[in-house]
Amino acid sequence: MSVWTASSSVWLRNKTVSDVLCTMLFRKNQQQNGNELCCLSIDGLIIGKLLGRGGFGKVFAVAKNTDKLEIMACKIFDMNGLTDSNGVRLQAEVANALAEIEVMKYLSSCSLSSIAPIVHLLDVYDASDGRPCAAMELCLGGSLFDLLQEKTLTCREAALVIYKIGIALQFCHENQIVHLDVKPSNILFRHCEDLSSACLSDFGLSYALTQTEPVVLGQRNGVSVEYINDEVFEGRGTEGYSAPELMNGGYLSKAADIWSLGATLLEMLTGEEVPVRSVVISEWWTKDAATKLEQGLSDTVNGWKELDATARDLILAMLCSDFMERLPLTQVLIHPWLLNNLFHAPITQEGVCTDACSQASTAVE
Repeated sequence: MSVWTASSSVWLRNKTVSDVLCTMLFRKNQQQNGNELCCLSIDGLIIGKLLGRGGFGKVFAVAKNTDKLEIMACKIFDMNGLTDSNGVRLQAEVANALAEIEVMKYLSSCSLSSIAPIVHLLDVYDASDGRPCAAMELCLGGSLFDLLQEKTLTCREAALVIYKIGIALQFCHENQIVHLDVKPSNILFRHCEDLSSACLSDFGLSYALTQTEPVVLGQRNGVSVEYINDEVFEGRGTEGYSAPELMNGGYLSKAADIWSLGATLLEMLTGEEVPVRSVVISEWWTKDAATKLEQGLSDTVNGWKELDATARDLILAMLCSDFMERLPLTQVLIHPWLLNNLFHAPITQEGVCTDACSQASTAVE
């Protein structure tokens, strides 16, 4: 879910606390939120503008009730409609909310967390109705989803986003967390018009691999392949971005995040989503699944044939239907397409990045 969609970070400069609170947090709040917050309060915080919503709750702009300008994004977990007489469903919802908070707390405590491109947890609160609330850093640049509504990204722009989110996933995976919901609406920008500030948000579907003993398959492509197979994981994620082994079979591994990142890359470069039906999700492990996917991309995705060979190679490797053969994240981050577009290939006047290899000599000149 998008955290902040304001396009003017410049507006915040030279504004007093009163200016910001009155304009941003109160006047718009009354018009946009209606009765959503009429009975809700959080001790120590002023609740303001609704920034976004998702399956697990809503995100509001909030300010600490102090003289300093401390504006944050606060995720208030949704417990509405939970009327089971025995309270079982309510307990499950609370458990899910607390699990997301625990994952964010854990990642914040890990080494190098301060420089990892993830949205950081700042504090935890309880709302007046008992709902847990997670206060996070406020991202002023909106989401990748918002950006893709406006334009298709150039190769260099897409490469920059993939690199930053790849680093975020590497940080998560090294600390045994699988995100499981990588998609444009969960990729935020800390600063306006600055794709280098991309960071990963929303850990509502994430899973700590330390909770379950995984099956170890040994080394593939120089990387240890581990997975957990349980029906509780089946269908986890967002259709179109969730890996085929999750959608059909409930196989959970770090490779699921790579598939989602590959789907995001395809959308950035072509404006199209993965034609998941062409993968034959119910038979993702078959030998011809990769061929069917490539054919589906060629037949249905506008702009696929215009992508250079290295771009197609990377996307197909990340979208490999068999998670045991999917390109590891370490190799995604050093793939020729990514490196060429990060360090060599210039953006043309039309904003379209041509074949990265043919542009290398021009970049040197």
